[in-house]
Amino acid sequence: MSRLTKRLVDQLQKTSSNFTEWDSELRGFGCMVHVSGRKTFIVKYRVGGGRAATQRKMTLGAYGPLTVDAARSLARQTLAEVAKGGDPAGRRHDYRRAQSVTEFGNRYLAEHARPKKSPRSAEEDEWLLEKYILPKLGQRKMVDLAAADISRLMHGLSSTPALANRVRSLVSKMLSLAVVWGVRNDPMNPARAVQKFPERARETFLSAEEIKRVGDALRAAEVNEPWQAIAAVRLLLFTGCRRGEILGLRWEYIDYDNSAILLPASKTGRKTIYLTAPVLAILAGLPRKPENPWVLPSRLAVNDRSFEGIGHVWQRVRRKADLDHVRLHDLRHTFASKGVNLGLSLPLIGGLLGHVLPTTTARYAHLAADPTRAAGERIAGKLAAELTGDLGSVARLAVRRS
Repeated sequence: MSRLTKRLVDQLQKTSSNFTEWDSELRGFGCMVHVSGRKTFIVKYRVGGGRAATQRKMTLGAYGPLTVDAARSLARQTLAEVAKGGDPAGRRHDYRRAQSVTEFGNRYLAEHARPKKSPRSAEEDEWLLEKYILPKLGQRKMVDLAAADISRLMHGLSSTPALANRVRSLVSKMLSLAVVWGVRNDPMNPARAVQKFPERARETFLSAEEIKRVGDALRAAEVNEPWQAIAAVRLLLFTGCRRGEILGLRWEYIDYDNSAILLPASKTGRKTIYLTAPVLAILAGLPRKPENPWVLPSRLAVNDRSFEGIGHVWQRVRRKADLDHVRLHDLRHTFASKGVNLGLSLPLIGGLLGHVLPTTTARYAHLAADPTRAAGERIAGKLAAELTGDLGSVARLAVRRS
C-alpha cells in the first residue's frame, strides 16, 4: 500500500479479476483496476455503529477525466460528509431509484385521478399528461423539477393560455402529492412560483331571441340527428348541468318520488338536480330499454356505454341557428344568467349549478345590475308617489327654476 500518485496509477496493470490499490495516506480512498484495464477511483466507508454497521463503496469517477489529486479531494469531501452522519452512496442510490415524472404520472393516475376524481376529469388529466407534460418532462426526476422547468413548459403553450394554466395546475397537484407520498422532501411547490396566464372571459349568455333560434334548430334537427343529442342539449339548457353529468346520466339516479336526480359523483362530488316540468317532459318522452341503464344510451348495440358524439351534432345545430361562437358549456352560463335576471341570489344559483366555492358563482354578479336597477326604480317610484301625493306621475318632482 502506497500513496496514490499519477505515476503509481499509470503503472497499475490489469489482471484476470478486478483489484483495488488503496491509498496509504487517506484511508478508504483507492483506485480500482478493472479486467478491461479501465481505472476508476473509489471511496469506501461504514455507516451505523456496532453490528449494525454497513460498508458502503462509492465510485468517484474514471481515471483520465479525473486526476489523482481531484479524486483525492472528492474522497476527502465524501469522508467528511460521512463523519457528520451523512451517507453519500446511499443518497446517490436513492436518487438513481427516484421516480421519473413518467413513473409518477402513472402512479398519480392510478392512485389519485381515477379513484378520486370524476371519470371525465381523470380522462382530461391523462390527456394532459400524455400530450403536453410527459413529452417535455417525462424523463426528468420528480425530485429535480423546478420552477424553471414548469415555466418553460408553460411558455411553449403561451398561445393557448387556458390550456397552459390547466397544465400548470396538474403539475402543481402532482408536486403536492409527491411530498405527501414521500417522493419529494421539499415542501415548497415550485409550480406556485410560476404565474398563470391571464385568461380572457369566454362566458356567453344567450338572449331570448337566440334561445328561440336554438329551439328552432333543434326541432329541425330531429329529422336527421340522433335523438340522444337533441335530448342532451335540451337537458343541458334546462338544468345548467355539465356535459358529463347529462351524458353519464343513468335511470337509477332518477328519484321520481322526490322529484330529483341524485348524481353519486360529479366534478364537485355528490349533486342533486331537481326535476322541473320541462325536464320531466323530456324524460317522459325518451325510449327506455330495461336492460340498458343509460338515459342517453350509445347508438351502438351495447349496454355498457352512453351516447358519444354530441359535439359534432352541436356544431351543426349552432350553425343552423347562426350561433357559431356558442359552446355547449355556454348553455350552463345561460341557465345561470336567467336565474340572476329573475332576481335569484348568487348562493342559490351556485347551489343549482353545484358550485363548491362562492367565488365560482361570483362571475355572474355583474348580471344582477338590471334587476337591482329595476328594484331601485320601483322603490324610488313608490316613495316619489307618496312624497308628491301623485300616484300616476313623478313630474311634480322637477325643480322649478326662477
